[in-house]
Amino acid sequence: MNAPDKAWQGSFDVPFTVEFGECDPAGIVFFPNFYRWFDRATHGMCAAAGYAMPDVRAHRGWVGYPIAEAGARFLKPATFDEELVLRTRVSEWRRKVFLLEHRVMRGDTLLAEGWQTRFIGVKLPEEGGRLAALEIPDHFREAVDALMTASGTAR
Repeated sequence: MNAPDKAWQGSFDVPFTVEFGECDPAGIVFFPNFYRWFDRATHGMCAAAGYAMPDVRAHRGWVGYPIAEAGARFLKPATFDEELVLRTRVSEWRRKVFLLEHRVMRGDTLLAEGWQTRFIGVKLPEEGGRLAALEIPDHFREAVDALMTASGTAR
């Protein structure tokens, strides 16, 4: 068992149960599903901070939160019907991107860790609708940061 990591206090936690369809014939989670989980947690975190996809698309003109880079390390297998927690946090804010870290936990045991570089996507009408990165608004960063520190964890 891994000891709890103090640096991860304040993460956005998403508890879930591994479903049968997420597993390969050997009964372990097929690796692309970890990336789906990372995506679900990121969108859940943004929604909990007040920036749900339908709202930002309709009212702010944002396309969403595209990924510029992603990766993962798989340390231990996850299997059907296990109760897991995905812990997500913004590890760094930059001018036009935010870096996320993800951990998939079974109790105190780290099963996988992932990372993503994301941006707030907007379309530039003056350039034929080309996708571009918006400078991260202070209100977005502050809302996500407040969510992370509100009560230690968020669900």
